[in-house]
Amino acid sequence: MNPRSGKTEQLLHAIDRKLGAHKGAERVWLEGRRLAEAGFTQGVRYQLSPLDGALELRLSKAGDHKVSAKDGRPVVDVLTHALGAVERVQVRFYPGEIRVQLHPLDAAVRARLSRLNGRLGAGQPLRLGSLCHGGGIAANALLRGLGNAELAFAVERDAGYLAQSLAHNPATTQGAVTLEADLGDIDARELPECDVLEAGLPCVSASRAGRSKKHLDRPEQDVTADLVVAFCDVVRATQPAVVVLENVPEYAESASADIIRRYLGRLGYTVREELVDGAAWSLEARQRWIMVATTRGLELDLQLTPGERPATLGEVLDARTPADAWRRFEHLDRKSASDKAKGNRFQQRVLTPAATSVPTLRRGYQNA
Repeated sequence: MNPRSGKTEQLLHAIDRKLGAHKGAERVWLEGRRLAEAGFTQGVRYQLSPLDGALELRLSKAGDHKVSAKDGRPVVDVLTHALGAVERVQVRFYPGEIRVQLHPLDAAVRARLSRLNGRLGAGQPLRLGSLCHGGGIAANALLRGLGNAELAFAVERDAGYLAQSLAHNPATTQGAVTLEADLGDIDARELPECDVLEAGLPCVSASRAGRSKKHLDRPEQDVTADLVVAFCDVVRATQPAVVVLENVPEYAESASADIIRRYLGRLGYTVREELVDGAAWSLEARQRWIMVATTRGLELDLQLTPGERPATLGEVLDARTPADAWRRFEHLDRKSASDKAKGNRFQQRVLTPAATSVPTLRRGYQNA
């Protein structure tokens, strides 16, 4: 679309070009057949004008620039200082016109930072997007940590989990767009923009126990393998300034994690990773892999400082729970004895208020 005439033009060529430098100035060098096909042949004049964050080169007999030549090929050498500090540009060739503009991915980086700084400067709440939302525990923790923030959207395929979040986190979910759908089935373009995106992609196939149970040689053989593509689609569509992804430690070694690292880097994010040991923070000695991707130009300190850790289980038990609500299950006692006799590894563990640690509480555990 021509920004002046409003008419649709015939695109002849488009190239991505990393800028070179000459005498301290950034410039883009164009030569050869693509110039000639757009009408920029040796000796013709053109007018160079900044226009809507781009540089427009338009053929004009009264233009103040002229196409030169090198070894018989037409040459155009364009200084790009009018675009600001840029590393790469996209050049689009039309009949009688060439436009040099900031590369779309780099333009998105600028827009993310500008939007984030604008919201912070105006005192507006940051917007959080949540994928594989579950019961909303991670989303709720991030919102509390961010302070002035609100949930923009939540995607969760399990109706039960989403119902738990809606019932027990009303302050978190109020006003948010909630999608009860498989992440792989949604149209990411329908989601609103967000400033922070958090996700906990399915981890069963990445864990050692999960791969063993499902008889998988690698996580990508699981039915959830394609969700990494859907996740990347959401990042590109919602343009968060910060992306937070958590999973089991084994996920870091998967091909899926490699794809995410490379793709986020392509979109202009700086990726950092940490292994967090739950024992330093809580009674549950559970390790999690955390990836935090920040838009280039946004500084983030990932130095983690554990808070005060409970000493015993009794400190966190609900005081309203009647003493007789916790009981042993004789069938588990029998199973534990049987497994021990067979040499199996399953053992029942009985917790008391004096316990200084608890086993990992998996998603299927319930207080019976």
